[in-house]
Amino acid sequence: MFGFALEQRSIRKTADECLTCLRHPYGVNKSRTYLLLGLGTAAGALLGRLLPVVFANASGVAQGLAGLDPFAQLIQQHRTLLSVLDKMEHLTAPDWAKRRLLFLALKRTIGKHALAEENVVYPLLKTQAERHESTQKLYREHASMKIHIFELEVAIRSTDEWRDAVRALRSEIEPHAREEEQTEFPRLRELLDKKGATQLNRKIRQEEALVI
Repeated sequence: MFGFALEQRSIRKTADECLTCLRHPYGVNKSRTYLLLGLGTAAGALLGRLLPVVFANASGVAQGLAGLDPFAQLIQQHRTLLSVLDKMEHLTAPDWAKRRLLFLALKRTIGKHALAEENVVYPLLKTQAERHESTQKLYREHASMKIHIFELEVAIRSTDEWRDAVRALRSEIEPHAREEEQTEFPRLRELLDKKGATQLNRKIRQEEALVI
């Protein structure tokens, strides 16, 4: 009787295992596949974030060794921002899609520009050029611009509010850019030798690459 009970339990166990196999025919292999897919996806995402930084780092070094002005690209970004603001202000029709595209282009350019200045240029301006008050002023102006950018996004579907928000942002960017180009950047240029300019070029490009 005891042997018969053991045999029944063995049969039930085998049946349960067969049902499990039927429900999950690939069992362990599927789990391994999902794990590998997950690891591959994570590695791809990490590589996608790191490669632009690596390339930007190399580009910055090359530009520095070529003797290019480390501030040239920041200055060009000022021009780009003002050009986009012109287009935003003079849109003739309430084209929400075009407003959105221009807004995203503006936001991305400001994002990478501000990141490079706040994390690289302004600390150098404060510590090397000893422009403590000017540096704090520039940081405050960036904070104010970010508020205007938020207000601009809110105003996308209102023509009058949109135009007012564009003009308000321009009134912040124009004098800010002028002060950097005419006063602060030249002070830093005077302090940089070729090695310092190369390092600055590299760090600026590296920070900008963090904004995809």
